[in-house]
Amino acid sequence: MIRCSSAYSICTNKPNFNKDAYNAIYEKVKEKVEKKKQIFNLINIEDYCEMAGVMTDAKSLRTQIEKKYNAEHDPLPDGAKTYLEERWLELNYNFHDFGTTDSMPQIMKGNICEEGGIYLVGKQYNLAIEKNPNSAKTLGFLSGSYDVKYANVIRDIKIPETWKSFRSKTGIALVYYWQLIAYCLLEDCDSAYLDYVLMPYPEEMVPMIVKNYSEKEKLKFVQVQNAIRNLDIKDRIKTYKVEGDIQADIEFLKSRLEKAEVYYDTLTYAKCMKMAA
Repeated sequence: MIRCSSAYSICTNKPNFNKDAYNAIYEKVKEKVEKKKQIFNLINIEDYCEMAGVMTDAKSLRTQIEKKYNAEHDPLPDGAKTYLEERWLELNYNFHDFGTTDSMPQIMKGNICEEGGIYLVGKQYNLAIEKNPNSAKTLGFLSGSYDVKYANVIRDIKIPETWKSFRSKTGIALVYYWQLIAYCLLEDCDSAYLDYVLMPYPEEMVPMIVKNYSEKEKLKFVQVQNAIRNLDIKDRIKTYKVEGDIQADIEFLKSRLEKAEVYYDTLTYAKCMKMAA
């Protein structure tokens, strides 16, 4: 089972094939080969890559052939297989990865402040929205729970840990992009937004954050939190809309999910632990 938040893990190395570019270089190489009084055949592409006057274009054609093959067959990338193996071990043996846990400050803050962030987004854009109250929904091999949905729109709210991390957020990172595409597939939506919302630390987290601070540092920490609270709402929100052909990426995700499920069903403990011959 793939979480929407992990959809990017199986969507890496998306094939990039341009049919017009392929046709153009194909015709160019064909013409050059035929000028040498030879019958052009793609089977001989390696020979053309060594042929004087042809080799440069032939190598470009070889690259396009590889791209065409990947686009037509789209083999599951090694990184996706690694993720699926780790996910299999998690679900079947409770082998959890503690590299990222709910106790990490940025994750704790995001969970606690999420509803407050949703409220600010609603107020800024005059939307009657609230946190999705439902548990995770399942569609085939995909599972997840969006933050906000209205009409045919999905919104995901992210709470950066500090003003510096908020400052660094520009655009939609690929991991978030595919998360939004997964939500669109799960909920049959065709529009999606990502909102970064700058929030002060919740009171319950303050003792944990400042426990090793000096009195001077604690004062500065309080000043920062007050400064954030005093900002206009518009200065606390960065919003990015998913652009491009959402439906095409939904179809790509569906294809990868099918391949992922097939691979997942072949997994065993020995295979996942690299013990198999």
